Amino acid sequence: APALSDALLLKADLQLARNDGPGARETLLKAIEADPSGAQGRIRLVSLLIDSRNLDEAEQQHAQLKKVAGSLPATS
Repeated sequence: APALSDALLLKADLQLARNDGPGARETLLKAIEADPSGAQGRIRLVSLLIDSRNLDEAEQQHAQLKKVAGSLPATS
């Protein structure tokens, strides 16, 4: 459900503003679950994973992003 995903993305933004990276990660995973075909949750998750130096998981999520939204510049 895109509306739920949007709300969860906002919640993740608040968590990141409060330096709660682990909480934001969990919320972004919920946003992706709520809207598996949406790209924004995955883009933000990949960015968060890179920032936290979790590069293996970032690569895995980036591969999933390519499957969902391969035409976006963020997937190249």
